[in-house]
Amino acid sequence: MDVQQIIAEIKRYEKLLAGVLSHFTKDREGIHIGKGDDPLLRQYVQELIDLFNDALGQNNYSAQIRGDFNEGVSHFLGSPSYKSVENILTVVRAALTRFERNPEMLTKKKAEESLRKKQDIFVIHGRDEAKSLSE
Repeated sequence: MDVQQIIAEIKRYEKLLAGVLSHFTKDREGIHIGKGDDPLLRQYVQELIDLFNDALGQNNYSAQIRGDFNEGVSHFLGSPSYKSVENILTVVRAALTRFERNPEMLTKKKAEESLRKKQDIFVIHGRDEAKSLSE
């Protein structure tokens, strides 16, 4: 995926999450996720985490999204809370703003991670000798 495709995907998830948020209903017992939106939200959350991990490697966005989702589910009897969806949407929008301002970071982070992986590869020759493939 190139930078523009990643940004387009994040925008798509922003719209999907805004749709889930708009479907919440309120009654005298509380605020409830829209009918059928719970499984969709769970799917969107996992896909977003995967997208950020694929684009950036290990990152804070994925951790924050996972934490917000888990916190919202644990406090509301297994069903996602309005606030957790709102928080996830905030993280997505913040990431989108950052990537639009600095799209190079999407390619730079991946290149750095790729380089680190290459530097950690060794070939063992004989008994006591190790030689790095990057040498």
